[in-house]
Amino acid sequence: MGSQSGRRARVTLPRSAKSPALMGRNYLLLNSEKQPRERRGSFIYRDVSMATSPFSFTRSPSLVTTATVGSNRDSEGLVTPFAQVLRGLKDLRDQHSIITVSLRREKEESDVDPPTTPGDRGGQLEEQISKMNELSSGLQWCIAELEKMSSEGMAIGKFATSKFKRLLTSELSSYSDGSEEMEAVANWISSTFVERDSDDGFVRALPRGQRPRSGSVALAVQQYKRHVAQTSNLKQLSEKSLGATSKKRPRIGSTDQEELDKQLGNIDKWEFDVFAISDLTNSRPLAAVVFTIFQERELLKTFHIEETTLLNYLTVLEAAYLDNSYHNSMHAADVAQTAHSMLLSKVFDHQLSNLEILAAMFAAAIHDVAHPGVNNDFLIDSGDELALLYNDRSVLENHHISTGFKLLQRKDCNIFAQLSPKREYRSLRKLVAGMVLATDPHQHLNNLGAFKSWLENKQVHRTLGKSILLDDEMDAVMVLQALLHSADISNPCKQGNLSRNWSKRVTKELFAQGDKSREMGWIVPPHMDRRKMNISSLQIGFIKNIAMPQWEAWSEFVTDCDNALSNMDANITYWSEEAEKLKMDEKDGDGDSLGSGGDDAGAMHGKAARSSVAEVTGEDANVLKVALSPVRKTFVEEDV
Repeated sequence: MGSQSGRRARVTLPRSAKSPALMGRNYLLLNSEKQPRERRGSFIYRDVSMATSPFSFTRSPSLVTTATVGSNRDSEGLVTPFAQVLRGLKDLRDQHSIITVSLRREKEESDVDPPTTPGDRGGQLEEQISKMNELSSGLQWCIAELEKMSSEGMAIGKFATSKFKRLLTSELSSYSDGSEEMEAVANWISSTFVERDSDDGFVRALPRGQRPRSGSVALAVQQYKRHVAQTSNLKQLSEKSLGATSKKRPRIGSTDQEELDKQLGNIDKWEFDVFAISDLTNSRPLAAVVFTIFQERELLKTFHIEETTLLNYLTVLEAAYLDNSYHNSMHAADVAQTAHSMLLSKVFDHQLSNLEILAAMFAAAIHDVAHPGVNNDFLIDSGDELALLYNDRSVLENHHISTGFKLLQRKDCNIFAQLSPKREYRSLRKLVAGMVLATDPHQHLNNLGAFKSWLENKQVHRTLGKSILLDDEMDAVMVLQALLHSADISNPCKQGNLSRNWSKRVTKELFAQGDKSREMGWIVPPHMDRRKMNISSLQIGFIKNIAMPQWEAWSEFVTDCDNALSNMDANITYWSEEAEKLKMDEKDGDGDSLGSGGDDAGAMHGKAARSSVAEVTGEDANVLKVALSPVRKTFVEEDV
């Protein structure tokens, strides 16, 4: 393996999009030369408070160069503050050059043929002075903005994050329309996907000193040990799984190897059906999917990984995933396959090293291992051992990273044994840790601000029509972290039935946590209360405010995500129609319950004819307001 030190060498991916072996496949991401469709529907493009530049040059057609026009069109519609300032400075520089050339030309002509009418010369000078004053005004604006950034001590991405927080707050405020359900969705978004500004955790019915312990980690550890114990005879399991087939695909307990081979043959496709893989492998989709990806990308050959060693590791890894409704090995398999499909974009040709690809696939496989089925806030509020171990910072994400690497220490499981310990293994571990930590929902806006700022600064500098280049390791880190986070929240970007299956599963898990909160004597977060919340409201809020901004930003990098974006639009339409159906049911007296009674009944709504979404699909005017509150808490990081 080559050294990873110094400037990163661009290595062609094995079996890349140009490979004949992959020709004709149905990729999500098309080549970077195709013109992307305009996607600017999310809140980050609706700037209501950011100061705009006071200058707007009126260019004379005779003075505008082709390079100037191209650079402006290429970076049109920038939304991150630093890129806006940088673009303004570059425009000012271009205008200064144009004006200087014009003055010199006029001076030369004047020297050769002095004007006969003094008034004409005066008018020309007045026009030039006006342009120079405009230039000075623009420079003063740029300087003021730069000084503001400097005084606040923000990194480029942090400044964009601050702006996005203001825009998201403004967007979510429109949800407070008298509907409790919509307010709950707003609170959920802000509490989950925005880093906290203060200690405003769950409202508890008991004082801190009297709170019962959740025991969630203890139960999870017991289940984890029980699952792993079942994989003690790894050699026998591996040999059985690697039964002879034409492509040597793993059997993984399949009773229909031909159908499994057929399904795994779709591993590159966006509409890959991981649910079918789970059924065909007796609930072992992660081992089948990741093993196939390693084969397709020739990672086994490149990094000298034995097939039995890889199967050993994937077997214990899958056993360490718990039987949650959503955060299970099937979700991990789905994220791994989605990341693999995203990396098939032509934009990645010659851009990533083999080690970076290996790190991305490994990070996707382990990113939720040993997840207990409750979120970080629950662990922190219950005083769980994991929260104490990781000091309340990205508790689950640190736990996933630690567990994933610890499993490598089991006998015959170290798939990285042939990596050089000081260079390659350390680099891989750093990459993996960064990618998994980037899946922390509280870091969503921080990471979106950083990625969008990085992307727009690249757009300002690049030549029109050229793909964005990953010039160094930091560029690769930025893109890979955005890739895994995008894959992790890609469920709304999948085809209807696949997406809705995931939506029901994640809502069921949310409600299960709400039930635990109720059992512990806590006030149940409204978005987790099966008696009040419904799936339609949650999905609409999540897609519009979380998934859409992330995927619109990603589509600017890869230039074409039409499949993903079209699916997202279709899913918004579907959930909006479901919400309208519930409103009609309530008016007709059929929607007297949002789903009470039974473990899963609370997640659904309406009659048996719509039982597939009945548990969580209600659109009660009072409940959607409640649902927006947790969105704030979960997806916006608090400033400490």
